[in-house]
Amino acid sequence: MSPKRVRRTYDEIIAALKQKVASLEERKRTKQLKSDPAMKLAQKISRMLRKAETTFQAAKRNDLASAARAGYISLEGNLKNPSRGGA
Repeated sequence: MSPKRVRRTYDEIIAALKQKVASLEERKRTKQLKSDPAMKLAQKISRMLRKAETTFQAAKRNDLASAARAGYISLEGNLKNPSRGGA
């Protein structure tokens, strides 16, 4: 005998569709950000600062490593929550 089917209620179906719409909107926003030249450059700078931090630590220059870490932490915050500048 096959297991009994569990049907979703209309509220459950609507909630699932709303969640799907939200994820698609987020995907669209992410895609637009990735194509933005300023965001591409910011991501590149962030990667370079991370690499610089490890290089500075290997060279026992903790002051420079700390400055590089502060720089990429600042950029990461802006990359995660970008706001449009300008007028």
